Amino acid sequence: MKIKTFLGVSMAIAAMSSLCYGVQYVTFPANGTMNTAVTTGWTYSDAGLDRAAFYNNIGGTPAVSVGAYFDDYATAGPDFYINHAPGASINLTDAVLSWNFTITDATINPRNDFSFNLLNAANTNLATVNFVNAIGTPFWNVNINGSPNFVAVEQGGNYTINLAFGTSGADASYTASVNAFNTSGLITGGASQSIANVRIGASLGAGNATFGDSFITVIPEPGTTVLISIVPVLCLLRRRRD
Repeated sequence: MKIKTFLGVSMAIAAMSSLCYGVQYVTFPANGTMNTAVTTGWTYSDAGLDRAAFYNNIGGTPAVSVGAYFDDYATAGPDFYINHAPGASINLTDAVLSWNFTITDATINPRNDFSFNLLNAANTNLATVNFVNAIGTPFWNVNINGSPNFVAVEQGGNYTINLAFGTSGADASYTASVNAFNTSGLITGGASQSIANVRIGASLGAGNATFGDSFITVIPEPGTTVLISIVPVLCLLRRRRD
């Protein structure tokens, strides 16, 4: 997509979003030199050489990759992640996450697990999207906050995850979709919470003592068609909620 076209559509989306007051998109910086370590705006859980986070792209659109290379992991913990603070906190019940992603894998086994986390200012987890490898297969089961898996994604496939929050009394409600698969649920006490940090992580798969070569690559904004289609729906849902 050409930059001018993208900017024009983004401005149109912003205008539509302003009509749907309260909606706040969860995003992160992805512009940088391809195949170099992510820097500005990011912090790392550790500096292990075999854990990696770098600028990438999907179809020419800027993205961030997080994962690990094969490692005996004798001197570090089983998790690796990067954090980004969006600046101003985002009310959880106003938040919308719509990211494109793909998983690349260069090994048969072991494979890494992945996660997207939304954290408050105390770095307490509010919501987690888990990608759990089905051992011995090139598939990852997706769940929200550890709930039953609602879809499996395959290595090399391009997917979009949409996650929108609302209010249900003192709790936060959510609806999530990956392509045509959907789920929903509640986050206890979430109505009073705010998102202060975004985390993208990789971890050892179940039963694995070592990392395999696998990465998740994420675009922080969806395709324009997805955004244009979900904004009116979100406005309708928010009007109903209010």
